[in-house]
Amino acid sequence: MTWDDEYANFVFSRLNPEMDNFGIAGGLCGEAGEVIELFKKDKYHGVPLDPQKALKELGDALFYLTGLGNRLGYTLFDIAEANQKKLEARYPNGFVKGGGIRHEDGCMLSTEQCRNHVNEHGGFCKPHGFSVVKLPSREGV
Repeated sequence: MTWDDEYANFVFSRLNPEMDNFGIAGGLCGEAGEVIELFKKDKYHGVPLDPQKALKELGDALFYLTGLGNRLGYTLFDIAEANQKKLEARYPNGFVKGGGIRHEDGCMLSTEQCRNHVNEHGGFCKPHGFSVVKLPSREGV
């Protein structure tokens, strides 16, 4: 069992079982708000940032991120890996002020990446002209 599996098990042992994904996402947003509040008070109200308070609030955000990710079928490793791949494509040589790679057509993905994404998940890409409607499964009906 990996660390993220152990932590996910811990989260689900503490997460309100009646809370749906909307509630968990709301918890994540609320905790992110707690983090920004610490920085706002430091910058605008003269209350020095307490790194220990920030650590606790970041941990609360991690709790909800883990819970929501796992509800969607992802581990923390999956989330981190997908984010790394997305940002490596956007910023192949590191951060660039003014934004990452943007294609002339306005889509952040290459034509092939876009086609694959739309085919897999449904939806549309106006710049590339791809559109796929995914209908719910009718199995068991």
